[in-house]
Amino acid sequence: MRSEGRRAPDVTVRVLDPKVSADTVNGYLDTLADVVPAITDFFNPATTTRIRLVVDPGYTDGPAATGGGVITVSAAYARSHPRDLDVVTHEVTHLIQGYSPGTYADWWHWVEGVADYARYRFGRDNAAAGWSITHYERGSALTDGYRATARFLAWAVAVGGDGIVQDLDTTLRNGTYTDKFWAARTGDDIAALWSRYVRASVKGWRPV
Repeated sequence: MRSEGRRAPDVTVRVLDPKVSADTVNGYLDTLADVVPAITDFFNPATTTRIRLVVDPGYTDGPAATGGGVITVSAAYARSHPRDLDVVTHEVTHLIQGYSPGTYADWWHWVEGVADYARYRFGRDNAAAGWSITHYERGSALTDGYRATARFLAWAVAVGGDGIVQDLDTTLRNGTYTDKFWAARTGDDIAALWSRYVRASVKGWRPV
């Protein structure tokens, strides 16, 4: 199967478990066709839009993973969470990021936080999967990655204006990121920003 449509990504799909619903697989395709152009334009217009999607019963390390131009979705996860179609929104963001392995090793919390921020911003139906970054979890840390870091990024945009996540993404892709980025970009270092974010969250701030 291949997705079709203007500016849609070229997606080749392999489903290695016949028990996975065709509706779920088609939902992944529809989601990719919808979100890839938007995420590409937002982060990295030069990226490729050729994607291999594999639904694999042999992958058991989590819901999904990305590497070498391939998005692998756990077949068990696809069967048990058929409404979580935006799992591919997070994963395709990693393809669009195009970061080096060294960047992932050094700054994995930003890598995963940016991907979950993309899911928050561009996901088609996060509510259907029960996924959100609405609630602040006391004791969470910036380096937790994923939703914790994505929620901080949403706050940084709310107080600092649109563009900050794209600028962060660019430095990560170029391999030039250090935590000095935040002081140069906002006037506050990352520790001060996190403290401001926690105080705002405790007082009731929530992403829109």
